[in-house]
Amino acid sequence: MLSFSDGGIPIDNSACERSIRPIAIRRRNQLFAGSVRGGRAAAVVYTLIECFRNAKVEMVAYLADVLARIGTHLAGQLEQLLPANWQPSSTARTAALASSIT
Repeated sequence: MLSFSDGGIPIDNSACERSIRPIAIRRRNQLFAGSVRGGRAAAVVYTLIECFRNAKVEMVAYLADVLARIGTHLAGQLEQLLPANWQPSSTARTAALASSIT
């Protein structure tokens, strides 16, 4: 077995199983979404949550900042507001700092 000859390879796959567990639970929960529209809405929410996790972005701060900026942001630069590319505005940084102090 490869795990015995190379000590860096884990003997089990618990980390992998833990990482895919939320996907399996969501799949089961979507059976009870109630309707096609409910299932689509749940899929959108789950996709956003995973995007935030992958980009290591705090969801509430991101949404507050993007919703405040979206009306004045240039249409050609919307990719800057994607979770992977997002940089908080100075007002969002100030609000986050104030909330962490209190």
